[in-house]
Amino acid sequence: MSSLNAFCLLATALGTATVATAGLYLKFLSVRTVHLLLGAANTVSAAVHLWVTHNEMLALACSALAAASFWIWWNKGGGDDTKRRLRSALKKFVPARRTAPATP
Repeated sequence: MSSLNAFCLLATALGTATVATAGLYLKFLSVRTVHLLLGAANTVSAAVHLWVTHNEMLALACSALAAASFWIWWNKGGGDDTKRRLRSALKKFVPARRTAPATP
């Protein structure tokens, strides 16, 4: 990947973080949405730092921030739909008879 592509990815991640923070300040976005956006931006930033610039310390810091943002998002109700689907998948399947019994 060229340095121009890396710069564009880092600028996108920084822009996403800026928009998320401004949206929270101006009350356009909820705290859950901001944590999701910050987690995504830090994930992109960590990938660029690791694979393009080969800066492991910045990649580690961005990964830690991404993990913290995603953890807060998940525990503050961000993953409710996913949690519901996982719970329903874990329930034991109980077949139910749906046809009327045959009468002689």
